Amino acid sequence: MKKQQLFDKAVKLRQQGKSYKEIRAELSIAKSTAHKWLRDVPISTDAIQRLLNAQRIGGAKGILSIHSKIAERNKIITENAKKQISAFQIDKNFSTIICSMLYWAEGAKKCGLKFMNSDPGMVSVFLKLLRIAFPIDENKLSATLHLHEYHDRDKQIAYWSNITGIKSEKIKIYLKKNTGLNKRPGYPGCINIQYYDSRILTHLQILYTEFVKVISLGA
Repeated sequence: MKKQQLFDKAVKLRQQGKSYKEIRAELSIAKSTAHKWLRDVPISTDAIQRLLNAQRIGGAKGILSIHSKIAERNKIITENAKKQISAFQIDKNFSTIICSMLYWAEGAKKCGLKFMNSDPGMVSVFLKLLRIAFPIDENKLSATLHLHEYHDRDKQIAYWSNITGIKSEKIKIYLKKNTGLNKRPGYPGCINIQYYDSRILTHLQILYTEFVKVISLGA
C-alpha cells in the first residue's frame, strides 16, 4: 500500500474511533508515524465514546482521576500567574526589556530587524511591546508569510494583517513545498516581521547582551 493510501486509511480509521494501537497493528506503521499523522485529526463524539468504551473501567477511572488532579493543579497555577502578571506595570521600560527578550529568542541576529514565529500570541505581544518601546513608523513595517500550498492565501493574509496591524498589501507570500501528507488543520502559517531600523535593532541586541552579563555576575 502506498504512503498516501496508508495515510488516508489511517485518518479514516481514527475518525471511526480506532485507537493508535489498533491503527498501528492494522496498517503496520510505526508509533511515531501514527502520532504525527493523526494528532490533529478531529474525531466525532461517537468515536470518542468508542475509545472510552474500549478501555477497562478501572483504567478509565484512573485517567479521569489524573485529569481531575491536573485540572485542579492548573487552576491554582493559573490563578497565581494572573496575580504575578497583574503586579507588572507595562510601561516603556518594561516593554523594552520584554521586547528584547522575545527578540533574543526569535529574532534575526543579522540582516536587519526580523522576527519570525507561527504563534499569533507571541507575534502580537512582540509588536505591541515594540510599538510601546519605540517610535515605530508603521509604513516601514512589512512581513513575509510562509505558507503551504494547501493554505487559503487571502484568508491567511487577512488573518495575520488583523493580528499584526500590518496592511494586507505589505504582506508577501512565500510558499513552502508540502507533500500533502502532513497537513496541520488550523495551522496559520509562519510570519516573518520586517522593520529596517538599525538603531532599534542595536538597542534590542545590546539590551539582551547586557542582561546576560548582569545575570551572570549576579550568579
